[in-house]
Amino acid sequence: MTATVVLLAAVLSLAGCAVQQKIWFKPGVTDEQTQRDYDECLQRAEAAVKASSSPGSGALGSYGASGGAVAATEAPELRSCMEGKGYRLVDHGGGRPPSPRSY
Repeated sequence: MTATVVLLAAVLSLAGCAVQQKIWFKPGVTDEQTQRDYDECLQRAEAAVKASSSPGSGALGSYGASGGAVAATEAPELRSCMEGKGYRLVDHGGGRPPSPRSY
């Protein structure tokens, strides 16, 4: 029984390592500039989320009741804005830890 628990724990910990985190990448751009661009796009996405779920719209909007920053990070407006600035979403290949611009 103990061996099964240990084996299960090992498998689960390895499975967690297999998940690739995505980051926004644009060649020749510093982390600081990427963060500024991401923050600007996130603000736009948050405004879109808020507008789509505002009272009087007759619905909760496409992002549901949670709204706010969590939904904004998944909003198509964020992706569209970043891609419009020339960024693309790529797998984080390790090395240095991912920055807050991670997706």
